[in-house]
Amino acid sequence: MTFFCSISPHKRSVCDLAIIFFVFFFCSPIFADEKNYLFQIEAQTLSSALIEFSDISNAEYIASTSLIKEIQSNAIAGEMPPSQALTQLLFGTGLNFKKQSDGVYLIFPIHSQNQAVELDKITVTAMKRESLIQETPVAVSSVDGEDMLRQGKTNIRDLFLLSPSVAYHGAVSSAGQGMRIRGFGSGVIASGVDQSVSTIIDGVVTGPSGSGLQELWDTERVEVLRGPQGTLFGKNVSAGAISQITRDPTDYLEFSATSRYEFEYETQRYDAVVSGPLSDQLNGRLAGFFLDQKKGWVDNPITGRDENTMNRFGVRGKLHYHHADSTAKLNISYDEMDDRCCSRVFSFIDENAASTGTIDNVIPALETYGVVASDNNRTSLSETSLYEQAKTLHAVAEFETKLSSGNTIKSITGVRRWQHKNGRDGDNLPIDMVSYVSDKRDLRIASQEIQLISQGRSKLDYLFGAYFYYQDFPTTEFIGGGADFAGDIGITTVDSTVKVKNMALFTHSTYYLTDPLSVFAGIRILEEEIQAVGQRTGGWFAWPDDYPENKVSKSDLDYTALVGLQYAPDQKSRLYVSLSRGYKGYAIDTSSNSIFFRAPDILDDGSVLSARDALLSPETSLIFETGYKGTYWNDKLLFSAIAFKGEVDNFQASAYDGNSNSFKVTNAGTVETQGLELEFQFQPWIGGTFSGSLAWVDARFKQFSGATCQVAQTAAGTCSTLTSGQDLSGRPVNESPRWQSFVSYHHNHDMKTGTAYFNMSYAWRDEVIFDTDLDLNTKQKAYSLLDARIGFSTYSGVGISVFVNNATNEDYSVRIIDAPVWPGAFQRYPGVLRTYGVEVNYIYE
Repeated sequence: MTFFCSISPHKRSVCDLAIIFFVFFFCSPIFADEKNYLFQIEAQTLSSALIEFSDISNAEYIASTSLIKEIQSNAIAGEMPPSQALTQLLFGTGLNFKKQSDGVYLIFPIHSQNQAVELDKITVTAMKRESLIQETPVAVSSVDGEDMLRQGKTNIRDLFLLSPSVAYHGAVSSAGQGMRIRGFGSGVIASGVDQSVSTIIDGVVTGPSGSGLQELWDTERVEVLRGPQGTLFGKNVSAGAISQITRDPTDYLEFSATSRYEFEYETQRYDAVVSGPLSDQLNGRLAGFFLDQKKGWVDNPITGRDENTMNRFGVRGKLHYHHADSTAKLNISYDEMDDRCCSRVFSFIDENAASTGTIDNVIPALETYGVVASDNNRTSLSETSLYEQAKTLHAVAEFETKLSSGNTIKSITGVRRWQHKNGRDGDNLPIDMVSYVSDKRDLRIASQEIQLISQGRSKLDYLFGAYFYYQDFPTTEFIGGGADFAGDIGITTVDSTVKVKNMALFTHSTYYLTDPLSVFAGIRILEEEIQAVGQRTGGWFAWPDDYPENKVSKSDLDYTALVGLQYAPDQKSRLYVSLSRGYKGYAIDTSSNSIFFRAPDILDDGSVLSARDALLSPETSLIFETGYKGTYWNDKLLFSAIAFKGEVDNFQASAYDGNSNSFKVTNAGTVETQGLELEFQFQPWIGGTFSGSLAWVDARFKQFSGATCQVAQTAAGTCSTLTSGQDLSGRPVNESPRWQSFVSYHHNHDMKTGTAYFNMSYAWRDEVIFDTDLDLNTKQKAYSLLDARIGFSTYSGVGISVFVNNATNEDYSVRIIDAPVWPGAFQRYPGVLRTYGVEVNYIYE
């Protein structure tokens, strides 16, 4: 324990978490004794052995007499739970068993395909009420939390490798990271711009920036809803929503502890969970994790430290109270991160377009340290240590009661606070040019949702609701460096506060015209107000400091809507068509070099730009979707095929401007998107399950004149502000791979003492251009990632496995950008190379 506590900078918090792990781990044998029985059964006919089994354990079983009368059982001896005893009795007999919901053991022959081979039913809440995924007329993928951990995917951003049509937008910190779905989404370091893909935790949105792209622990599942979801899922989900559902408390005792170690980057992770009844009406659950990564995948000879390392921990407590027809739930989680992330390295120097400053500074620095700017460079030359720190509190209070009419009233209250800060070297070189850049953010969110839900599966199913959202988001950025940099001298401070209010009334209904045919529709009427106040002050040599405090506010009344038709020709298949309108409200470009801070600004032609020129129009989407979902071969195969086509108007995007040598946020005209998404799960034999997806997405700028200029175009004089930028109409949208695929196979093999298992997954992504200006120097070639895992778990709950991720050691980038400060230079954010390790776990339930 002393060693465990000493390795974390958060000694007090981590030690507290470690003590929790320690207590429950070593107390678990005591808990286990409550359900164990002492079995002493000799080898004999199975019918006689089962009678003894039932007498000892008080367990009931159902078995055909003809099945068991002439079969010889195994001998068993020792203290164990009934399921383990029954497994050993039946081993090698050609029989298997299944524990039913009433606790009775059903014994059947292994070759009975209807009983032995059947995929688990996948339940989602994409329509605000539980339904089977195959019966839900929405493009939704459900990723099991345990499956993600088994594949080494422990963060929301990892979904871009598992779910079709999903892309990840990398950045120097979480503040600029984001997700894209079907070709569009926002990833912007600007507090006044919201995400087009909303992240939601237990029904509460996480707000702007990448605050919701956090570590996963004790997760039941993650639902990825593709296409506009504003009718049911709150504000600003014009591209889609990612909804994380954490595990609920159980009404029986459950405990698990997991220890994982990765050798390549010396990464250790610990997870622990304890859950069960606290009284007849109250259940509780406590879960936590700790992650410490000592080595990074980027070297830095200037500071002598690895970059892209992680140190994180989190704890979550949940209480569920049940009384009659009412339920109250409280869910509070807290997590911290202290990372040296995310480093970018030079990937290419275009000497024909490079500025004098780039030629005189970047190239000599690379040569001095023997660094080659290339697609596999992993050496950073930053002189300032990179860091990112965050503290996140997320609380959800939920109350639900059933009325005498059978309808349900539900209240969801959410509170969230995200305190974030990061620092980096702005010029990424060992010179005093922009050597000091840091940000501080303090996001506060409060939301309230009230729902009236019909009792379900009547002629008319309906949901009515009211929603309120409030956000307060102050941000401070410090930028400094240059010949006069010393202490507070030579530092420019950029302060802003963005406040958002969103109020809405919504409804969603399904009307069953006939048993197989239903129509569904929904609408959300919303009013949103955004306000930004900010000022840039200080003495950094590169920026003047005589601008006043500026204020911009805007309110809007708008709507999102959905209408569709679903047809079920039989119990195993569904067809649907839908038309949906998405909406993302006004945005304000509060990035550090925005006109918002530089206004008023007089242009060469005498026109004057005001702070209001930083206001971006709302982003709206209209998507037509048709889909088929079906099950085949006695529920062994689940298959879905979804086609979509639509437009996004006033797409809010971040683009690098070669004229000003900085990033800016703009309305990127109209985007056309169309595609096909295929998903399947297939269990052809006992213990074996295939799953996979294939997505084709064709996203293009239908109309985008006035796009930012590429650096080479600016250098050649073929594009400038005087020529109104470049015209990208008809060109592919950046950060949207045309093809994506994923396939995995998982196999369980029951043995006398436990279960051996094997898992392999393969993800492939097509080439992609990252920058909005479509500069080919920001293109990532197609790549694939292969992961594998093999392990064994005993019936007593102890398991061990070994794993390898990115087995082929593929070198790829999660983003490539124009290097800030250095025109003609390009930098990339490298992905993780091959990792391998071992995991040990204990589970009791």
